[in-house]
Formats: sequence, C-alpha cells, structure tokens
Amino acid sequence: FDVKTLLWLSDTVRASMSAVDANRSFGQASSSLIMFLERAVQEETSGTSKLNFETIRQAHLDKLVADMIEFGKRETGSAKSLGYATQAGHLQRIWRARYKVQYFMIDEIRTIDMMTTGR
Repeated sequence: FDVKTLLWLSDTVRASMSAVDANRSFGQASSSLIMFLERAVQEETSGTSKLNFETIRQAHLDKLVADMIEFGKRETGSAKSLGYATQAGHLQRIWRARYKVQYFMIDEIRTIDMMTTGR
C-alpha cells in the first residue's frame, strides 16, 4: 500500500462510518480495509512492518483506527464490526508502543507541517 492508496482507504472508510445509513458498514472499501488490517497487524507483530510514522501520519491511519474503535463500540450488535474494531485497537496499541510520544503528538505534528509547508 502506498500513501495515496492508504489515504483514499482512510477517507473512504471514515466517511462510510460517519454516514447515516441502515447498513452501518465500512462502505465500498471493506475488502481493502480487511486486507490492510490483517496485513498491518501481521507485519507489526512479526517485526516486518513497512509502515513508517510518516505513512501513518500522511494517510491519517491514526484517525482511521481511532474511528474504527469508536464505531465498534457503537455497533455492538455486529460481530464483524467488533472484530475489525478489535484489530484496529490492536494496531493502535502497537503504534503507540512503537512511536511513543510522536504518535500521541501526531495532530500537533500535522499542524506544524501544514503551517510550514502549506499542506
């Protein structure tokens, strides 16, 4: 996954979760989301992750996993949503442990970057 694809995935899934519909799903990107989550968790736990902090920051993956965790809490009736939220929570814990303060300050880092580069 490249940054552009991951940003699309993050934006698409997050928009689907916030949309009010009877389906309450992860939208058209569900299969890509599942593939990403499984791969990311597997790589992180095996120590072979190709995701660096900049990719997480630029693709807003921190926002994606946080929103998925909240979505899973709201959608308690769906075992599938709860399973994805559990994977997202696992990934979030791994990233917090791996990147420490940098991960917790990711929004501040984005703000500084936007102020200095304009993007």
